[in-house]
Amino acid sequence: MSDERVVIPYTPREGTGLADTGQRLHSDGETAEGVSYGSGDGGGMDADQERYINAKVDAVRAQNDARFAEVLTRLEHLPSTASLAWIIAGAVVTTVGLILGILAFGGDRFDGGVQVSSASVQQAIDAREIAEQNAEQVEALNGKLDTLLELMRDRVNE
Repeated sequence: MSDERVVIPYTPREGTGLADTGQRLHSDGETAEGVSYGSGDGGGMDADQERYINAKVDAVRAQNDARFAEVLTRLEHLPSTASLAWIIAGAVVTTVGLILGILAFGGDRFDGGVQVSSASVQQAIDAREIAEQNAEQVEALNGKLDTLLELMRDRVNE
């Protein structure tokens, strides 16, 4: 910072209840008496600066208005609370129906599996009985063949 002292004007804003005392401060905090500023009204801003600042403020306001309008437009496209509630209720009902359908299908398959299982057990028992009968018949046939072979040996040896 330079050694120069800068004078800082004090101008109370309207509605603050403060009166303009005419007191001015240097940047180091000392009062500056008898210093003249601009047009003498304490503003220290010429018309070009004021127009420039007003133009900048107006540009920012226009940008903010445009952004706010865009947000409002996006909010208008959102569904209402009632329609969201109906959508959620429909999704819940659909999910519950899907789960019940899967359980019913699985239960039917399980019941079918139990029935097939009991039928398979019965078929296995029947097949075992048939196999035992076949084994008995084969044993009987073997006995008869043995007898036949002995008779044929006896005849050949005679």
